[in-house]
Amino acid sequence: MVIHGHDASQLQKTRNIMVAEGVDPSRILQVIGSTVAEETSQKIYDATMAKFHRIDVLVNNAGAEMKLGTTDAKDIENLDFIYGANVRSVVELMRLCLPVLVKSHGNIVNVDSVNAASGMNCNALKAVTRNYAKEYGPNGVRINYL
Repeated sequence: MVIHGHDASQLQKTRNIMVAEGVDPSRILQVIGSTVAEETSQKIYDATMAKFHRIDVLVNNAGAEMKLGTTDAKDIENLDFIYGANVRSVVELMRLCLPVLVKSHGNIVNVDSVNAASGMNCNALKAVTRNYAKEYGPNGVRINYL
């Protein structure tokens, strides 16, 4: 199981909870990096394939409401950050993982924030999910939006 986050201490807390619940520590891979950094998706994919040699399920559950230090939600830099965290990072990771998921007849679940339910990113992520589901469903990959 691969877990990803941008805060090492929070990621370690998640790992500790998993181990306390009975997950074998050797089956947990931690990957640290910002979702808005383009290299992070590649890092997650490469580390996953190196350790496990396959991907069965991809859960995209990252999101942001505002860039730290931003006071104007409509600022273009903030909007770029939000889009990068909530939509682009999802697309990048799906793009990398889909060839492997086709082979494993795997699943993708794109989870959106409750706060995003009325925003543009929600609609964009829904649209992306639907389009990918139509394209890859016939290849045995189930893709859902939650």
